[in-house]
Formats: sequence, C-alpha cells, structure tokens
Amino acid sequence: MDTIALGEAAAHVGRSVRFIAAVQQVSTGKRVLVARQRVQSCHVLHVGDASRQFFKVMCWGETPPTLIQSASTADSDGDSDPMRLSSADAAIKVGDIVLFSFCRIKSYRGNVEAQFILRNEEAATSSTAQLLYRKDRYFSVQDVPLKDLYPMIEWYKQHCREFIGEEEGSLVALTGLKKKNRSTIKDLRENMVASVVCKLRPPKDAAVGHSGGGTGFASEMDGVLLCELIMYDSARDAMTVNLWDQHAEKRFITRLVEHRGAVEIDGIVMTPSRSHWNK
Repeated sequence: MDTIALGEAAAHVGRSVRFIAAVQQVSTGKRVLVARQRVQSCHVLHVGDASRQFFKVMCWGETPPTLIQSASTADSDGDSDPMRLSSADAAIKVGDIVLFSFCRIKSYRGNVEAQFILRNEEAATSSTAQLLYRKDRYFSVQDVPLKDLYPMIEWYKQHCREFIGEEEGSLVALTGLKKKNRSTIKDLRENMVASVVCKLRPPKDAAVGHSGGGTGFASEMDGVLLCELIMYDSARDAMTVNLWDQHAEKRFITRLVEHRGAVEIDGIVMTPSRSHWNK
C-alpha cells in the first residue's frame, strides 16, 4: 500500500492508500442524504501536511473513528505504560499527528477526498487511524520510519497555531465541542480557522430570482454545491465566502440568504483569496 503526501491524492483516485497528517478540524454526528435516497451518518475530519492543508476525510458510520494502538504499545505489560491509550485518549483530537491506513481516495468530479470506512465483514479490511504524536509525546509505531515522521512534526510545530490556536488542541475532542474564539472579518488571515458572526448577502451581480425555489448564484461545481456569498460585519469590512456541501440542497441557501439577522459561521477556513465554509 502506497504512503502518499496529501498533495498527491488526485493521482491515487480509486486506490487504497495511507498517509500521515495533522488533524485540523473534527466534526461528528452529521447525517447526510446520499443519492437522494437514504440518510447516512458520517463524521468529517479535515487534516493537513506540508503539501496540502484542509484535506477532507469522510468517515462513514454511526460510530466515530478511534485511534488504534501500535503492536509495540498494545503488547506492553500493565496499565502504567505512559504511551498506552485509554478509552478517552483513543478519541481523535485536533493537533494529533495520525497515520491513516486503508483509506480509499475518491473524486466527485474533481473534488478529491479520502473515505474512512469501518466494515462489518471479517474478511474485509477497515480503515485505521494510528496515533504517532500528541502534545510533544511520541507514540510507538513500527510502520513509520523516523525520517518520515520528523519532517511532519517540524511542519506541525511551525504551522499549528495557524489552524488550531494556541491552546485549542487540548480543548477539542471528537465530540466537536470547542472553545470558540470569535474573530472579526478584519482580523482574519490566511490559513486560519475561525468563528465569525456576520450577515450574508448575495454578490451584487447574482441573479437571485429563480423559479422552483432555487438561487441564481448557487450552482453545481465539481460535484459539490458551491454558493458564493458576501459576509460582512460592518459597512467597511466584507469578504467573499464559499459554502461547500456535496449533500446540500439549494433550498438551504435560499433560506440562509433570506434570513436578515446575524449568523455565526463556525470553522471557517481562510485561503489567500477568499474564505470557505465546509459544512
């Protein structure tokens, strides 16, 4: 099985791969409409490495993914081993550096992501997540050479505050609960994950009127519903925001824009030219 950098994912569509990445966002307990026929539970991770930030890992199933122990850690005697994972520590947390294995790379008309699947059949291989590094602690993993792990840790130390904040990593558990540090639009910067209270309006050149309840500025792009809006919190401070959700309906966008009051956008990802909200 190939070990890839996230920036190479598009070249491995349809393959089962493994990759080392830092966890940037955790969202659990989502329910999405699949193929307009059935509702399915899922959990979403956004991870990154030096080649690509905010790569989506879609975890299907009722149970959130948990960290497995390496063979050397699991075989240790007694409960006093400081590297042994308790049930609470087995939850994936923001800031963890994890080895993801047996994840299949999928592409929805250009939108590339990884699928983390837990299978019920004994003969089938499930995806796994193995903890390598957490809060300056190394965890014993036999499958990852140190030459591959050290550069990842150095990259993480240099960039972690850009996407998790100074202490947020210790506060974000797999439940998705976290301390919200709200930011104003003027304080947003590149590669930042933030919570913003703002109002929304369509771009001035958007055709809002549409028969059938749709919106003229919402369109299907690369298999993902893309709605480009303007968010603003003052007369002077405004920014383009793209709302992405491959399972969303356009009626959701219509209701959102028709709401005249303030809204809170949590977990917004800043890029050099605009912001993105991965719902």
